[in-house]
Amino acid sequence: MHKRILSQAVVFAVLASGVAALPASAEPPSGESKTVTLITGDKVTVTKRGATWDARIEPAKRLGERIGFVKSVSPNGVTVIPTSVIPRVQSGTLDRALFDVTRLIELGYDDAHTSEIPLLVESPQAQTLGKVTRDLPRVRMSAVAAAKGTDVLAKSGHSKIWLNGKLFPSLDESIPQVGAPAAWQAGHTGAGTTVAVLDTGYDPKHPDLAGIVKGEKDFTGEGTRDVIGHGTHVASTVAGRGGKYTGVAKGADLVIGKVCAKRGCPFDAILEGMQWAADSGAKVVNMSLGSGSGDGTDPIETAINRISAEKGTLFVVAAGNYGPGVKVASPASADAALAVASVSKQDKYSVFSQPGPRIRDHAVKPDIAAPGEDIVAARAEGTLADRAVDDHYARLSGTSMATPHVAGAAAILAAQHPDWTGQQIKAALMGSAKPIDATIYQQGAGRLDVAKAVAQAIVPSVGSVNLGFVKWPHTQPVESKPVTYKNTGSTAVSLKLSTDVPAFGLSASEITVPAGGEASVTVAFDHTKAPIGVYGGRLVAQSDDTVIQTLVGAYKEPESYDLTTKFVDRDGKETQGGAGKATWVQLDTGADLFGMMINNSTVRLPVGRYAVIGSVETPIPGQYLPSSTAVAEPTIDLRKDTVVTLDARKGKKVSVRTDERDARLLAGPFGTSGTVGMSIDTGGRGVGYSNQASEDDYAAPVAGNHPHFMYFDRLKLQRPAVKLTVDRPESFEVPVGWVPNSPKPVETRALSAVDVGTAAPEEIASHDLTGKLAVFTTAGTDYDAKVDAIAQAGAVAALFHFAAGPVQLTRPQSPIPVAMTMRPEGARLAKLGAASVTLTGQSPSPYHYELAFPSHGNIPTNVDYQARSRDVATVQTTYRTNGKSDMGYHTVQAFDRSKVVEAWMETHQVPMPLRRTEYFSPMSWVVSLGTTVQPQTSLLGTRTFKTGEKAEVDWNKAVFGPAITGPQTDFGPSPALVSRTGDTIEAALPLLSDSAGHSGFALPDDTGETVLSSDGKEIGRSAVPGQGTFAVPPGAADYRLTSEVTRSHPEWPSSTKVSAEWGFRSGHTTATTPLPLLAIGFDPKLDMANQAPAGALFAVTVRVDRQPGTQGKAEPRKVEESSDDGKTWHQVPLLSVQGKWWAIVKNPAAGFVSLRADASDTDGNTVAQTIIRAYRVK
Repeated sequence: MHKRILSQAVVFAVLASGVAALPASAEPPSGESKTVTLITGDKVTVTKRGATWDARIEPAKRLGERIGFVKSVSPNGVTVIPTSVIPRVQSGTLDRALFDVTRLIELGYDDAHTSEIPLLVESPQAQTLGKVTRDLPRVRMSAVAAAKGTDVLAKSGHSKIWLNGKLFPSLDESIPQVGAPAAWQAGHTGAGTTVAVLDTGYDPKHPDLAGIVKGEKDFTGEGTRDVIGHGTHVASTVAGRGGKYTGVAKGADLVIGKVCAKRGCPFDAILEGMQWAADSGAKVVNMSLGSGSGDGTDPIETAINRISAEKGTLFVVAAGNYGPGVKVASPASADAALAVASVSKQDKYSVFSQPGPRIRDHAVKPDIAAPGEDIVAARAEGTLADRAVDDHYARLSGTSMATPHVAGAAAILAAQHPDWTGQQIKAALMGSAKPIDATIYQQGAGRLDVAKAVAQAIVPSVGSVNLGFVKWPHTQPVESKPVTYKNTGSTAVSLKLSTDVPAFGLSASEITVPAGGEASVTVAFDHTKAPIGVYGGRLVAQSDDTVIQTLVGAYKEPESYDLTTKFVDRDGKETQGGAGKATWVQLDTGADLFGMMINNSTVRLPVGRYAVIGSVETPIPGQYLPSSTAVAEPTIDLRKDTVVTLDARKGKKVSVRTDERDARLLAGPFGTSGTVGMSIDTGGRGVGYSNQASEDDYAAPVAGNHPHFMYFDRLKLQRPAVKLTVDRPESFEVPVGWVPNSPKPVETRALSAVDVGTAAPEEIASHDLTGKLAVFTTAGTDYDAKVDAIAQAGAVAALFHFAAGPVQLTRPQSPIPVAMTMRPEGARLAKLGAASVTLTGQSPSPYHYELAFPSHGNIPTNVDYQARSRDVATVQTTYRTNGKSDMGYHTVQAFDRSKVVEAWMETHQVPMPLRRTEYFSPMSWVVSLGTTVQPQTSLLGTRTFKTGEKAEVDWNKAVFGPAITGPQTDFGPSPALVSRTGDTIEAALPLLSDSAGHSGFALPDDTGETVLSSDGKEIGRSAVPGQGTFAVPPGAADYRLTSEVTRSHPEWPSSTKVSAEWGFRSGHTTATTPLPLLAIGFDPKLDMANQAPAGALFAVTVRVDRQPGTQGKAEPRKVEESSDDGKTWHQVPLLSVQGKWWAIVKNPAAGFVSLRADASDTDGNTVAQTIIRAYRVK
């Protein structure tokens, strides 16, 4: 289950005020993509789409590992957990926060901002994982910067790994409000006590801090000077010596630990700073740090508890600023921390202050409140200009501002009672606080009253009592705990005792505390008399003007049960380790609650409906990879303790039949290409579980109809690129593919094969490899080195068969061709020792299958699929180039009933130019084609195919120009390219689309602009070609949208400058509405290099497209050509033949033809386009 929400395992807290909550660019704006490389090497690209996200996974370059993912996408964000790490995440040895993609982006850990993953590692071998940036021996951790893309987990063994999160930096009336002047008047100023402030540093020149900072240390590498302003403000609130703005403990000394740099506050800096503060003699440590919710178990929370117990230090910590929807923050959620909420100067609860109780165990938090709104305190030089009161002071709000009030009060008590521990100080402050009109889970014990704290002789032993988590069905005995009162005065005191919650009972209604002695009362939670829910109240001890309060909390669990998974493999054995993996998903709530499960793991869940989806692996004798069986229980009505048995023996083998007899699963760059997936629609976006497809996949049928559930097989097939047959002494085929970094010759060679074991030096030396094919296996990162050694020994080719484990490629190309296999035939060839073989590198496959077999509501009993030509769409597809041979990257995404039938985005290479036959399952598809030759263009297209349909598709064909019918994104169905929402017009025009209308957008190096005007007046201008967002008047008006793009690159010969002007009418809309834009498409007959015959009279097809969702008939009005790059233009004949328009152009003897045209529709919408160098002639 989730250990924590929001940050899950991390404190990447907002230094809990409003200075700089998170970087402005933390969450991508709608439509902007950001990529994160996970610790596993997998890359996840997310794009904000309105209230939710699109997420695209690019699996890591791991050879020999079955790829699979659990993916959750919801309005709250994106989480992607590779199935290979489920056992470690489930056991807690791998921090789940490492896979919270949107949170990693918020922390600045996306690939655009860092090439390393910051980790906290509990292992003496931490240095093997990366560069050790800080040793933390007292917490038995090391901070490690692990390079992204390296095989970190393969080296980590059994180490526990956390994300090294980081924090972001978020007194005149408030000082009397908390009673500080009265404490001063009584002689209590905190003199003789030291308070540590762990923050953004301080301004040593500020007069309020002059002479009171007795020690300082930088843990960030930036020096202790405060360049943010937060730390100076906090420090002066604790103990500043100002006139009007004096700190609470105006006699205390400070030590300053800078743990927050310009770009955040790393966990390791905080951990080291905490230990330094305690070792420096600070009795009180102020940590104005907050985050998402904590459960008391993360590294910083654990360190607070340990240091508090060892040193008697009190950590005063901000409750956090995420507001009522997020429970109290980590590390304030630590047991020993004094968690501080915020109130206004009128003693009203601050709406930004994070309330309790603590997540998971519902313990009482926060502990106390203090003023945190509009607090004026010291301003560091050069900071907080927008919050300045004057040159020396600034006004800030947040629990960050409330916290130093309490830290100052704690310093006053520490000076008054130097023998007290931090926990005694905590209890005294809580016991003397003034309740306000708020719940205890908002204010804790109440608003700080230091005057009362220094004057009160009766002190409770604890500030709060937690009376347990009473599990359903509530058969536990009543839990009780003592509260002891100590009398520091010289006369006995009789206390009347009461609670404000009837379910909290007391062992006595009155006790007498002798002078200098103690007396106790027992408080109990009688859950038998209490309905289900969270309970929070006060134990009040009162005598005349003495009032001592202790918070009391308890939780009576609603109806809940244990859900246990049991996995059985195809041999009837219970799985071990991670061979059985699944995720549970909560249904019906619209939330994205899910968790990891392995064999015999149990999770406690509220009564309700759940789904469990996963897979079971079964070893295959003699084969490296086991089989995988998809298993699911899509609907579990959890109303008793339940064991779900996921039995692979019920599985049916997944297979597909095609007309192409040699079709095989496409050998993707790092394994076979295709996925077996399941998804649960939670009402948001949902949770998916997927595995890489193989030839040994099974699916266990699920009966019934479960509308929230979908199972699918998503397969790519084509002729293998390489073939290896053994001729003598035995005859058999070894199924192989090229290793991704191998040369890929197209030739047939008869070779002698020699087994060299693991390719150790002595094994290579003992064989003559000259002119032969070496057969070997290995594991880890030494694969490329061994290929080098084999090549140096004279081998001309190699076969790598998997036997020992996954391997990592470390260089772009190997010196000799290397084929690979995961099938047992590889070991069979190795066992022969020597053999005669034939290695055939084949030309590009003349066909390609994109198949998707979704099953909505169940796992079908028949997964033997038919993909004959009668069952699929047959598409004759052409891939052209701009004159130079290129390698295209082809990405295809399937949709059925508006649901994506993909687990991750798989890209396969297409050598260009190429013609081939493609077969598509009958459904909707989004296809993208990227090129490797600079400037690395990309095209996007959509198409819905019908069963048995025949079609032709041309990719990357000139003329490149504006299009209006293609998609805006490859993440699925796209919004309109130009639309109006209310009184905002938004344009995302692909100005360099190919002749088929596949969207081609401007690249970052392209130049141009986009301008919207009306009635001759400019409304707005964008420096991005084809794109812009424009606020417009609400009334109906005529608009003129112009855009142009120039692409100057030696490898981009045509469409070097494209410009267009659209005329249309638009008025206010109540919903997003596509605008009636037109686009003119030119489709000449060109060769595979996009060239036309020189000197010919040339017919060019002309069509006028209109944006989908708009209506009306449109036609071209005029076409002109130029042979001198637009210096002169000549109108050409424009003919309509059988519903098609043709422009008749006389091609020049050499060079390029430019085209200019305009068109309109019956409603008066117009377009005029100019394309310089539309096509080349040869």
